[in-house]
Amino acid sequence: MNIGLLGCGVVGGGILDFCAGREDLTVTKVLVRRPRPDLGALAVTDIADIVNDEAIGIVAEVMGGLHPAYEYICAAMKAGKHVVTANKAVISAYYPELTGLARECGVSLRCTAAVGGGIPWLTNLERCKRLDSICELGGIMNGTTNFIMDAMHASPVSFPEILKQAQELGYAEADPSADIGGDDVRRKLTISANIAFDALVQEEDIPMFGIRTVTDGDIRAFKAHGFVCKLLATELIVLDKDAQPALESSAGYQQFLIGAPHYLLLMSARHIHAGVNAGYMMEDLVLKLTELDIDTCWLTFTDSDKIKKALSLTTPLEVAAIVAFGYGEKTAKKLRMNIQSMSQIDVQAEQQYYAPKKSVHELVHMESWSNKSGLDEMMDFYDDMLWQAFYAASLSPSYLNRQPYGFLVRGHSIYLVQQEDAYTDNLDAALDLGIVLLHFSAVASQWAGRVRWELSPDAPDGLPAGHRAVAVCRV
Repeated sequence: MNIGLLGCGVVGGGILDFCAGREDLTVTKVLVRRPRPDLGALAVTDIADIVNDEAIGIVAEVMGGLHPAYEYICAAMKAGKHVVTANKAVISAYYPELTGLARECGVSLRCTAAVGGGIPWLTNLERCKRLDSICELGGIMNGTTNFIMDAMHASPVSFPEILKQAQELGYAEADPSADIGGDDVRRKLTISANIAFDALVQEEDIPMFGIRTVTDGDIRAFKAHGFVCKLLATELIVLDKDAQPALESSAGYQQFLIGAPHYLLLMSARHIHAGVNAGYMMEDLVLKLTELDIDTCWLTFTDSDKIKKALSLTTPLEVAAIVAFGYGEKTAKKLRMNIQSMSQIDVQAEQQYYAPKKSVHELVHMESWSNKSGLDEMMDFYDDMLWQAFYAASLSPSYLNRQPYGFLVRGHSIYLVQQEDAYTDNLDAALDLGIVLLHFSAVASQWAGRVRWELSPDAPDGLPAGHRAVAVCRV
């Protein structure tokens, strides 16, 4: 088997060493960017020398980066050559294009080395998919961040210090931005999701948050609450309409479940802020689906374990949020009537506790709770842009349309304050608060830059009984 090698750095050099002295594997040409006298006649600087060599059957791409790696891989497959690559960046960014071209050209595209090659992760993922349906995937997918987080938990050391140590030990690259920023995990998750679910997920479809902002103070706070901090890749569970019978017994308002072509479950580890985060993340997805003219509907539930049992989900994660979505058919509203005879027709409407949406002036308080003095002046100062953010928050979807929350503005700090509500349980309340945070942020970020919410802040003075500060941001 003759191999054309694209790139000869650390990985490429390892391939050369592995093939040396073997009769079944022979590297016949190596594409390099600059002269490499140590490679002798193997070195070439023009991709055409490899692509046009009919004796080469496989091209191994270990250059890294998007370009010209993408163009070289395409050229090799169009020339009828199989391609093996460990380049997660190019596979993640061009997965549909590359897999489609491989099918069109009748060649193999192997990328197992791009994600957990030593396990091997992708190979086992494909085997599992042939035997059963995969409904979820996730885990720790980056060794660099795992080393850093473990070290920060083991001893009181700052992030810059442990990053430098990781680089000295070879756990982190000289430029670690892809690892600590979350890009590496997102690329691996994109590739894994596409294989596991036969999907066409793009990198930008997956929300990302790395570890570069984690401080030793954050680690102390995690430990104080009995938690550890890890950079995890998690995946949503997408179910089709066949799941409706199972969900009908475990979700929906008063055992009534919205029928839909698909259902989206967001899974989360148990955490004090899991519900708020789930509301924020899922509403972001709901808005994206809405942009695509796909109908959506939030579903309420009270028991995660009951849903997991009904759907036969074996995962330590909890169900954090459920949304029905798809291009559903519109049907007339069903009415339940007890018809005993033509003269005895009993139509009962069970009392509901729907609430009208509050106005911005009802939701927003200045300096102290219930104080409205200065509210109009503040709105005018920001040319109504801040009003638009509050207005977007006031229109956020919520359980039974209720709004047991308000905003307290103190200086440049804006607090979201939760109020006790007899008709909203803790789970629905947390999801609703996350949705409010997203709607405010989406509008405010258009003029104030990125809005960063701090959860569970120190409570501002003077809040009434039954009120608690959920989050604070500064604009």
